[in-house]
Amino acid sequence: MKNTNLLILASISGILQGIFNTFGTVAGELLSAAGYADYCCSICGALYIGGGVVGAAIYGCILSKTQAYKKAMISQCIASIAVLICFMCFFSFQNCWIAAVLCFSMGFASIPSIVIAVDLGAEVTYPTNESFSTGIIMICGQFFSVVIIIFTSSILDKTAKVFACDITFLILAICGMLALYLCKPLKEDLIRTAFEQEVK
Repeated sequence: MKNTNLLILASISGILQGIFNTFGTVAGELLSAAGYADYCCSICGALYIGGGVVGAAIYGCILSKTQAYKKAMISQCIASIAVLICFMCFFSFQNCWIAAVLCFSMGFASIPSIVIAVDLGAEVTYPTNESFSTGIIMICGQFFSVVIIIFTSSILDKTAKVFACDITFLILAICGMLALYLCKPLKEDLIRTAFEQEVK
């Protein structure tokens, strides 16, 4: 593959997908380990997905008008890191409402990255079929998800519960920082948009 820009984009998106897939996978275990009630786990799970849906809709509307894909991806990385740091600070309070707000924010801050990556992927690989770039992005997402889930799950199994929660959040935040670092060489080559404007 010669399109390094797509590989960078797929890596960024893959890491962010890994973060939200890992969080979604271990959230129940994290909440239980910190002493949250079962009903709180259900509320947090629903708000996590809800936050992602709301975020995807908002980002989709903004990008359709601005096409500021790189800025949107950077904002996703920064927001994910910020929310994870907030989790490290407030998770041990055992306040269901705080946890619910943070879970909603986590969904909002990470899930829309798929929308951004798929759209930008179609731009940078044009005129190649969009399914090619989408496939690469999804494969990277699954790869990073498996790696991060296995790593964090092993920590949760072997470490003292509350400490393990903080370590998990720290690992996910570091992953977010890596994704943010990779945003620097990412280029907004809007090839498809440029072609459509020439045709008009």
